[in-house]
Amino acid sequence: MDDLRLYLDTHPEDREALEMLKNILCQRKKLMSDFAADFYPLTMDCMAEFYEKETSSACYCWQEGPAPWEGGDC
Repeated sequence: MDDLRLYLDTHPEDREALEMLKNILCQRKKLMSDFAADFYPLTMDCMAEFYEKETSSACYCWQEGPAPWEGGDC
């Protein structure tokens, strides 16, 4: 994603690269959303989406469970 973004900074007319970036961004959003649903939100964007789906949630949830890099089971 970052490499394509950098490439598009210097090649803004490359439609194929732009389409690839759009696809990767959609994949990233889905993966982040899936992870937030299964475990807990990793980004502020995921927090907003989580609370739209779980309006009854009573916690801010950043602290729910260990993060994967802290030994959490995935």
